[in-house]
Amino acid sequence: MAPDGVSYYLKSDGTGSPAGMISLEVITEGSTGGTNMPRIDTYNVSNSAAASRVTLSGLLGEGYKDRLDADILAHMKKEPENYFLKDYKGTLQEQTFYIENGELVIVFPKYSIAPGYVGSPEFRFNLKG
Repeated sequence: MAPDGVSYYLKSDGTGSPAGMISLEVITEGSTGGTNMPRIDTYNVSNSAAASRVTLSGLLGEGYKDRLDADILAHMKKEPENYFLKDYKGTLQEQTFYIENGELVIVFPKYSIAPGYVGSPEFRFNLKG
């Protein structure tokens, strides 16, 4: 993959909900075989006296995976023509995600669970309350 450019987006600056959460998304554009293949990395940090990395289990609690996977699959089933339902194996322990406007956003790589025209699928979940 030859890099074509790097862009970054501050998704949460620590002033929103959840409080003190900083989320950064870094997208490295590249081309493989004539098609765009972006690499998306996210960095999530709790901005407290001692900054610490935020994980899905730390954010959502133990047992989050089954609930999250069921919610993602339910969303995919609403638009089955846009997803590879048989290829969905669930979220990973090191799943790419960020926080934006009080929502958890789960990100999948392009082509991993959907055709290329969908891009990098994102699933949003409200964290408020």
